[in-house]
Amino acid sequence: MQYDSLDLALTAKRIPRENWPLIRRITEYIGVRGYQLASNYVKASRSNGCPDLHIYYGYTGGFMSEQEAINAAGDVERWQFDGRSGLWSILHPENKTREGGGGNGRQTHRESAVCPNCHLTVPSNNICDTCGWEQSGQG
Repeated sequence: MQYDSLDLALTAKRIPRENWPLIRRITEYIGVRGYQLASNYVKASRSNGCPDLHIYYGYTGGFMSEQEAINAAGDVERWQFDGRSGLWSILHPENKTREGGGGNGRQTHRESAVCPNCHLTVPSNNICDTCGWEQSGQG
């Protein structure tokens, strides 16, 4: 489904409202022409034809450089999403990597695996909710 409105797309994917101001800042800086729902994220198509942003519950990926991520999102936690593509991601205030769901100011991480692709905590079933990566063995 295609959306012209960021708010409608974020509502449809149940992205926490606590993350909306940061996401809005990012999309305004980047310049987005439209939004499309994917299986577990909102795809934001850039106006300039560069790689799409992928807006997940707890992070946004698709920045072309670390500097672009900083310029768009400010001084937030960021990482290179995939060494092959060179794209970067930033962490939202409300996310699933922090104990209690994040957004509560606590930085204590759970004692469990972290997906090497998404950098999110893997649930107890050892399968990443975001990309499907499966932790083998004891981890």
